[in-house]
Amino acid sequence: MIIDDPLRAIEPYWYAMDHERGILYVNDLEEPNGMIAFSLASGDWLRLISVSQGEGPGELRDLGGAVLAPEGGIYLWRYPKALHLDSRGVVVDEWRPDVQQVWMDLCVFGGRPAVAVRGGLVRRGVDGGDDRIGWMSSGRGSPRVETVDEAVAVIGESMKTRLACRGDLAFVLPGRTAPADSVFVYSTNRLERKLAIPSELIEEAAMVASGRLDVLADDGRGNLVLLGADPFAEVPGAVMDPRSGCHALLRNPRPQLYRQFVGVYADSAVVFQWDHEEETRGGERVVHVRDRANRVSLHPLQPLGGGEPCAGILPTLR
Repeated sequence: MIIDDPLRAIEPYWYAMDHERGILYVNDLEEPNGMIAFSLASGDWLRLISVSQGEGPGELRDLGGAVLAPEGGIYLWRYPKALHLDSRGVVVDEWRPDVQQVWMDLCVFGGRPAVAVRGGLVRRGVDGGDDRIGWMSSGRGSPRVETVDEAVAVIGESMKTRLACRGDLAFVLPGRTAPADSVFVYSTNRLERKLAIPSELIEEAAMVASGRLDVLADDGRGNLVLLGADPFAEVPGAVMDPRSGCHALLRNPRPQLYRQFVGVYADSAVVFQWDHEEETRGGERVVHVRDRANRVSLHPLQPLGGGEPCAGILPTLR
């Protein structure tokens, strides 16, 4: 357990991991309009990154996401803009992409911020404008929406779409109602290929109400981490080599309602534990779960088998 504080109230959806420096950035009620940095090794509070609330320069209405920037900085995102903060937490720039979708993942793609949109990606251009990547780059624009139902579907799709970037490659997990079967791999100018999602994860995702995978991230070693939304899943995720497609399944021997698997750091799974209380009512155990986490723990990964792992995909798999 690296963080165990009943007064913590960590937002379990907006977080970022600096694998190189061993830092976990989280959004906590201590600072709703910023991020707090903790050591992944010890759980020590390192620093506070705060921005003003509002719509002026260097301000955000509310926090909607975070992603690491090059050289130790960070991007904080809330539609319609992303703020670029340096390693000291000072706002140095902002980007307002010409997109209509409110809830989107943000990543650093080829050294510049990018967001996933319906039909492709939008990345900040060298001149400060927008570079459109994918079929949108042909100039045809976004798909035309004719009805209210279609508009609601587009909004839902954008909220569920997940994005991760590694160097000059971007990985997009489409936000469909049914479980996606592939991750779309983009270079800085086109769709390169599709990466098949392990069938075990698709089957697990189909068993929950959301019907989808919930997290797409990297593990700091060039691999992708795919995680589902079901806290009771025995196979909550997988680590994949995006070059070969080989993968190691992640198994959870003791699923709990109040535990959320959020990523991989070094040789451990990173787990948020939601604030909860237990009681016995009518002879039955009842658990009340709140929507904030007050504990963060690391759980060493053990080679239990499963999937099609390649040598070295996890430190524990040689």
